Amino acid sequence: MQDRPIINTQLFLPEPLRLNSYNWEVYKIAIHALCFANDLQEHLAKHAYEGRPCGDGDDAARRKWGDDDQLCKALIVLNIQPEMLGRACEIREAYHSRERGAAYLWDLVVRYEGHYPGCKKRKESC
Repeated sequence: MQDRPIINTQLFLPEPLRLNSYNWEVYKIAIHALCFANDLQEHLAKHAYEGRPCGDGDDAARRKWGDDDQLCKALIVLNIQPEMLGRACEIREAYHSRERGAAYLWDLVVRYEGHYPGCKKRKESC
C-alpha cells in the first residue's frame, strides 16, 4: 500500500468546508488545497489517467500512482456530506470502480454541482 502514513486530519476537511447544498466554491478550493498538500493535485486533471505509468518495468511506479489515485478519490468522497453523497449513486459507483480514476470522479462531482436534488445553487462572487 502507501509508504506515507495517513492520519485522519489529513483526510478530512473541517466540517464547514465539506460539500453541502450551499458551499460548492469553498469545497472546490478546499479539495484542490488538500490534494496539493498531499502532492495529489495532478490526479484531479482530466488527462491524469492517461499520464499514469504503464510500462512493464514500472510496477512500483504504477502501484504508487494507483495508491495515490485511490487516496485522491478518498479525499473527494470523504469530504462530501452524507446527505449529499446518499443522493449521488453515480459518484459512489465511480469511487468504487477500479476502471475510473480520481479525475473521472472529480469531473462527476463538478458536473453534479448545483444539480443534486434539493441543492440550492449559489453564485459566489470573487
